[in-house]
Amino acid sequence: MRFTQDEFNTMLNELFVEEPARYDTLCAIAMKHLQPIINGWCISFSLSGGEYQFDVMQETLAKLMKTCVTHFFLRDGRTTPNTDIDQFCKWITTVARNVTMDVLKKLGKRSTVDIEPWAESIGSEEPERYLVEDIDAVFDAVIDFNMGVHKLLAWLCVSVVILNEADDRSDATEIVVERLGMATLDEMLEFLLRELRYYPALLPSDNQLARIRASLDEPDELGIRMGDRPFYTFFMAKGGKGSVSDWYHKINQLIRRKQ
Repeated sequence: MRFTQDEFNTMLNELFVEEPARYDTLCAIAMKHLQPIINGWCISFSLSGGEYQFDVMQETLAKLMKTCVTHFFLRDGRTTPNTDIDQFCKWITTVARNVTMDVLKKLGKRSTVDIEPWAESIGSEEPERYLVEDIDAVFDAVIDFNMGVHKLLAWLCVSVVILNEADDRSDATEIVVERLGMATLDEMLEFLLRELRYYPALLPSDNQLARIRASLDEPDELGIRMGDRPFYTFFMAKGGKGSVSDWYHKINQLIRRKQ
């Protein structure tokens, strides 16, 4: 949950006390809670550029304003609003998920991406699981095909920087090289785990994380533990930015083949 109890109470007051009803805080809460999730979903399906995230968010807000009272707060004949914050978070995430899948269907991705719509209910048993098979396959393939754990970490770092602060891949690549070039691979992984908790679609599963850590524990050709090596020691002759850009491009090609 990325909003406070006070914000939730303000939203209830605007919806059920003020006349006419207002949706300002509902939209503010939804954007705060859903934007990182929507961003993660869009990155998962290689929907970059920002326009898809914007479209999904705007349509989600419209649906929330139209249906929040009848489909959640006063659902099933309630006479007083449902004030369970956890259930509210699950419900708005369900709405956003369904909107995202509508966008994927329009783009023709439905037939190649195996995700099932969540029911329009608050009864989903695992509403906080956002991983999809494509991302699982990417992590496994990158490790299985011996592309190098440093390349996987570089790809994840660029993706996170694009989400958080950069305007495009080129800017993100430069930021990653400048900020993490001197970091060890262990330090890069810790950075990623801190940042990726806001983007669950990119978060490795427990099994995948164990495999990544095992790769970091392996010695290189000189007997140095991989996780202890600074990131810059993996750069090719083309330099840091060229190397990271090349690795990011190759893994994105792998993602597209998996889709």
